[in-house]
Amino acid sequence: MPKYVDNNEFEKMLIHYKRTRDPKTLAEILAIFNKMINSVYNLAIRNIYNNITPGNFPLPNYQDREDLKQTSLLIVLNAINYWKPKHKMAKNFKGKKKMQSKAFNYFTCCIVYGIQNELKKELRKGWHKSPVLAKNYLRNYALKMGMNKILIDYDEVKKFE
Repeated sequence: MPKYVDNNEFEKMLIHYKRTRDPKTLAEILAIFNKMINSVYNLAIRNIYNNITPGNFPLPNYQDREDLKQTSLLIVLNAINYWKPKHKMAKNFKGKKKMQSKAFNYFTCCIVYGIQNELKKELRKGWHKSPVLAKNYLRNYALKMGMNKILIDYDEVKKFE
């Protein structure tokens, strides 16, 4: 666990905030959330871009990165209402007992999945509309599958170099 979060103190702050809605506690929680977002941002991006053919989609630029961070901050702020201090996770790997979920783990997962879901939405919106991206995707996919030509139309065969 990173040094910037003491999970027990973090959980106490969350419980206090849920009970009182204190703005000072919220400011402290937001500072922790920002540190969490900055530390796991690259992990979330790498997970998405490792699952698609590299080179087909540009990485997020500065504005996109800031938008993704702000969106994930909104997601974790909303997730405070759903977090339960005594939430039990499913059985552990050995199947013997249930483990207690930690607030740090819960909110880190919310951040990562939030960033990834926003990226998935953006990728679904635009890749097929761009002829350059669609051509690169089709070419790279065909080469990855070991094909050097692909049937585009019934009368036309596209050869790749």
